[in-house]
Amino acid sequence: AGFMLGAFGGVYFSRYFKPGAAAWIQVILAMSFIGIVMFWPVGAFIFPLWAGMAGGIQFTLYMEMAPREGSARVYAADVVGAGLGALWAGLFLVPLWGMAATMLFVAGLNGVMGLLLRVQPKRVSADL
Repeated sequence: AGFMLGAFGGVYFSRYFKPGAAAWIQVILAMSFIGIVMFWPVGAFIFPLWAGMAGGIQFTLYMEMAPREGSARVYAADVVGAGLGALWAGLFLVPLWGMAATMLFVAGLNGVMGLLLRVQPKRVSADL
């Protein structure tokens, strides 16, 4: 529930920012994960909200970059990536590294994606 609430907040509030500013907000959210993980296990209740918000911002930015006919492909890639990421994390990362290290790794990936969106905010082709 916290993740979905955060995703809603990310999508809702990202529409008020230019793509470059929203990418920086995503980077800031990703870096704040480090502080959340440091307060484990209390951070476990806040992490899904923050992760959802970063994901909502990221998804909105991708949708703005995609042409209208490519939106379905962006959404499909988002759903497939989420499913594969959940399997990968649940089957490999959490058993090998533990929950806190996995959360830091995912936060780092999200921060990198925000930086990539910041430095290259151009439209993507419909041939995703």
